[in-house]
This record gives sequence, structure tokens and C-alpha cells, in this order.
Amino acid sequence: MVYSGIIERHHIIPLMRMARCSIKRLFILLIVIVVLLFITCFSMLGQSPSGRAGVSDKAPLRAPKIISNPQGQKPIFRYKLERELEKLMGQRLTPNNDAERAEEKRGYALNGFNQFRSDRLPLDREVPDTREPKCLSKHYPSQLPSTSVIIIFHNEAYSALLRTVTSVLNRSPPHLLHEIVLVDDKSDHTDLGVKLDNFTKLEPKIKIHRHSKREGLIRARMTGAKAASGEVLLFLDSHCEVNLGWLEPLLERIAINRSNVVCPVIDVISLDKLMYSTIRGPPGVRGGFNWNLQFKWKKIPEYEQKRRGHDETREVYSPTMAGGLFAIDRSYFFEIGAYDMGMDIWGGENLEISFRIWMCGGKLELIPCSRVGHIFRKSQPYSFPGGVDTILIRNNMRLAEVWMDEYKEHYYAKRPSIRSRSYGDISERLELRKKLHCKSFRWYMENVYSEMPLPLENLRYGGYVSSWRGLIKCVGVLL
Repeated sequence: MVYSGIIERHHIIPLMRMARCSIKRLFILLIVIVVLLFITCFSMLGQSPSGRAGVSDKAPLRAPKIISNPQGQKPIFRYKLERELEKLMGQRLTPNNDAERAEEKRGYALNGFNQFRSDRLPLDREVPDTREPKCLSKHYPSQLPSTSVIIIFHNEAYSALLRTVTSVLNRSPPHLLHEIVLVDDKSDHTDLGVKLDNFTKLEPKIKIHRHSKREGLIRARMTGAKAASGEVLLFLDSHCEVNLGWLEPLLERIAINRSNVVCPVIDVISLDKLMYSTIRGPPGVRGGFNWNLQFKWKKIPEYEQKRRGHDETREVYSPTMAGGLFAIDRSYFFEIGAYDMGMDIWGGENLEISFRIWMCGGKLELIPCSRVGHIFRKSQPYSFPGGVDTILIRNNMRLAEVWMDEYKEHYYAKRPSIRSRSYGDISERLELRKKLHCKSFRWYMENVYSEMPLPLENLRYGGYVSSWRGLIKCVGVLL
């Protein structure tokens, strides 16, 4: 009862209970709305609620969408095969039964990475921008050389190859991307036949050339280079994803000097989860090699950091390249001898062209503001006619005999039993070196890769070490 403007206690208690219930309902409703918004936002971003880049194992897959390129032009490509889109939608990324586990195992055996997961990821997925923040404020000339992107494949996973192509189309300025040249080195996987032909017909810039017999990476790249008509040749592996703003930094360096041969910084795409590395920042390493003539990543020395003014966006002079990803002026590529056609299949060609670039007047550079993701396989799934070791030794002997002068003895000291093996006719390559007026390998070691240690057992400064006295003397030279 109301008396003198005051509500009695037995009336106010029910009102308070009703108010509390209404507040609770409202609070619960707000929580539900926030959670739904949270889930929707992360679904659009292609991230799990933890904020980690990639696709959650439990989240439904998004339909592929177009990613705008860094110049702001309209995207030029969309994956249009509706049946393939339906296949990609709604499938889990991890095997859930014996049949799927067998499929996953088979994919690893065929490709050296998780094809099962690759087949279920969108072809145009977003990737984290791994460039240095300073790279984002850089501006590049609008007039840069036109580019032919050359991709060689042999029995590549269909989804990985298409994801490579799609990323190039979506993240390259249309006026700079002249064409994509695919070279099929005699694949026998059925989905790389008519199915791939149908895919390439969706985009006029894609051209495909097929070998009638297995030629190997080196000769297949020559097929692509001869077929290409862009001003710059840009070689990519068939299991990559290019990142935002990847192309302009490479082309700018070639436009400045046509003898600059440039490589992007390689980001890691994990072979199991297919996660694109979220690590940002400078590369920290550059290409080197050991005396077995194997490519190695080496820490950038202090003298090179000083030359760059400790500017993490500037080019890094690299003694060697990994070989899978690089860009070169097309006419310059052929002027300096292209590839050694006496080499077989794959192996050693990256060191050979690296030595040749430096010794014959060019520069080899890593470009920190250009990033490309790459799947590093668990194992090499392809066969080498004649055997891997036989091919690699022959190729390495050719590059040692043509380019390394007396330093070739360091290689042979590691494997003395191979000296009598045949490495074929190298007369044309020796004539090329003479024609180009190339410098000595000693010059290369002293001016390009001065931090490279010489093996003490056969250190050659006026002769081999043949006594403890000579060993002490040579150690003194090194110190």
C-alpha cells in the first residue's frame, strides 16, 4: 500500500525481483550478441579466435574471395569452377576416418607435404603481411618492366599449383604482370591434364607448355624462358604464395640496373599445417655455400649491415641464391649464358648462376620488402634418372671446373673418389667465361664472400699444408 509517498516493503520486494530478472535477461542477451559478433568477425578474417593466422580445424571454410592488390586496382582473377568450390566448402582439415587418414598419408608420399589439407584450403586465402613496417611507406615508380612469371612443375599437387597461380594473379599489379608461363615437365597425375587446361582457360594471361618427355628443372626453365615475352623473367616454384606488394620492389632494382638479379625474402609455409609464417621483420640471413657445394643460409655479416646503413628495407648483397625464386632481366639472362644445358635435372644450377652473376659483372640481391611464402618439403618426392647422387656430383663437377679455378680442390678434397668421373664437355662454358671477361674465383672469395672459411686440411696459399709448421703458418694467416 502507498502511504505518504512511501512504498511499503512487501510491495517493493516483488518489483526488485522482477527488475533483477530483466537485467539478467538483458545481460545474457548482450553476451550472446557479442559472442556472435566475435565469431562473425573472425570468420571474415579467416582467423581462429586465438588470433593466430590461418584456418581453424573446426571452423567451416570460407568461400574463396578476391584479395585486392597493393596498388588498389580491381582484382583480375576469380576461381570460377563451381564444382571445385563446392568440393572446397565445408570440409574438415584433419582426417576423421581410416579412408581420410590413408588419403593424408598418400598425399605426404606424393608431395612431401600435407596435400590432404592443401586440397581443403581456399585457393585465394589471405596471408599475414610479413614486411617490415617501413616497407609499407615506400613508393615505387608506376613505369616498371613487364614481367613473365615462370612456374615449372612435375606431378605437383593440383591445389598447391593453383594456389601459387592464384596468389600471383591476385597480388600483382595487372599492368606489370605480362603473363604466367606454366611448364609441365611430363607430369602423369590426371588432374594436371584436362582439368588444369580448363583452369588456365579462365585467365588469358596464363599459358601452358608441356614436355613430351621428362627434361628436369633446368631444361624446363629454359623452355619457359624461351617462351616468355616479358621484359623480366621471374622464376617461382610451384608450391608458393606471393605476399602483398611482392612484385614492385623486385622490378625497381632491375629498372635501376639491368644486371641486378633479385630474390624475394622466403617466408615459410609449414608442410604439415600449411600455415603461412607470421614472423615479420628483416631476413637476417643471406645465401652462402659449403665446400660440398651445398647451398646454406648464413647470417648477414656486420660489414654488409654497415654497407646498408643498417636500413632493414635496403637490398642485401647475397653471395648465392637458393635458386627457386628470383627475377632477372630477360635479355641479360641470355647474355650471361642462361643455364648450363650440360647440367641434368636439378642441383648445382643455383650456385653456378650465382658465381657467374658476381664474377661476370652483375649483382645478386635479396629484397627485404618482397616476401614470398614457400613450402619446404619433408622429402624429395621425385625420381632422378640415374640417381640423385650421380646427377648432383656431375652438375657440381661442371660448376667447379668452369668457375672455381684452384678452389675446386676444396670440393674434390671432400670427395676424392669422384675425380675420375665424367662431367661432359665444358668447352662452351669456358668460352662463355672468356667472352664475358669474368673475374677469378679468388676475386669472388675476397670481395663477395670473404667470411667463408677455407678448410685447413688443404688450404692453398702457395701450396697445400703438408706439415705442422705449414699448418701453424696458415692458421696465422687466418687469424
